Amino acid sequence: MLLMLLLVSKHRNGTSEIKPEWDESRKAREEGENAKHRRWNKAILDVCHNEKLFWLSPSFEGVMGLPQSESEKIDRALALFSAMKRDNVPAALSDPIEKLLKL
Repeated sequence: MLLMLLLVSKHRNGTSEIKPEWDESRKAREEGENAKHRRWNKAILDVCHNEKLFWLSPSFEGVMGLPQSESEKIDRALALFSAMKRDNVPAALSDPIEKLLKL
């Protein structure tokens, strides 16, 4: 159950768009990250029931409007979640939480 909770609440779906204006080094780095996430997504689907998975696209940070940068993320997340009321939790989070409560 713990593994499923972590996957439901945290897993990033999808891949990043490779933009033509990026230099070759950045394109290669992003392509490597995309390949890694595709491999992880397949491995997760191979062992989990898809109806118990909720994919956060592009990521938890993206769904919640948080920065990717670690230097800002924690403070902004604390402010966001401290002020959040039950009726304004984004569906991307409330739907998995409700489904988990029914398991």
